[in-house]
Amino acid sequence: MATQRYIVQNNLNIYRTVLDVVTGKATVVGGMVMDMLSDEEARELAGWLNWEHQQKSSRLELSVSS
Repeated sequence: MATQRYIVQNNLNIYRTVLDVVTGKATVVGGMVMDMLSDEEARELAGWLNWEHQQKSSRLELSVSS
């Protein structure tokens, strides 16, 4: 399995932040910082973002090798 670009970080409270490990900053989706999420929301979002990133990477690899 490839390294995940997006991870869930615990905050000092019950909330979570989805971090982009490339930038080291909180992920921004639709102009909104992905912070103060429930554990379930953060894990679902990180999973979706990692899946999307993997799909884009796979398409890029295919176009480069063609």
